[in-house]
Amino acid sequence: LVAGSDLERATLTAARLVASSGLSGELVFRADLTGTDHKRMLRDDEKFASDCDLILKDQMRRVRSVLGQHTSILRSISAELLQRKTLHLRDIESLLDGYPAEKAHKSQ
Repeated sequence: LVAGSDLERATLTAARLVASSGLSGELVFRADLTGTDHKRMLRDDEKFASDCDLILKDQMRRVRSVLGQHTSILRSISAELLQRKTLHLRDIESLLDGYPAEKAHKSQ
């Protein structure tokens, strides 16, 4: 894992969930572990790592689904960003103006 990357943060979040909520099928409460402890468990405990991986894969499927539902507006924002190099809140609001609010909230 690259220190500070989104993947590292997501992995450690999954590790905390597995360690502290019984999601692994074990009822051992491990919430007092540090990030270093979680990384060690991910490296050394195959079942723990597998349980974390399941959470990450499930969340990746959800993210892809949400992004897939909003492809057209994401492409519009991307095109504007490539053209202008910077977008401010008002620019994004302008691009979203007319985008169906129920569609934006339906996928959440």
